[in-house]
Amino acid sequence: MTKLPDLPVSAVLPQLAEALSAGSSAVLVAPPGAGKTTLVPLALLDAAQTRDAQNSATDPSVTVKDASR
Repeated sequence: MTKLPDLPVSAVLPQLAEALSAGSSAVLVAPPGAGKTTLVPLALLDAAQTRDAQNSATDPSVTVKDASR
């Protein structure tokens, strides 16, 4: 795995990967600044490359902003 910055969400990345391995989706809720946008896509990309999987992620703030146009 690529060396990622140490942010609060780092602590739950193994559980997130496990949840995604067991099912097709997961929801991660964390406060602003926890590393959701910074770390999760990188961690998922790294995990997908090691097990030949596909991942997608959305940022709700961007989705809402785009929908309001």
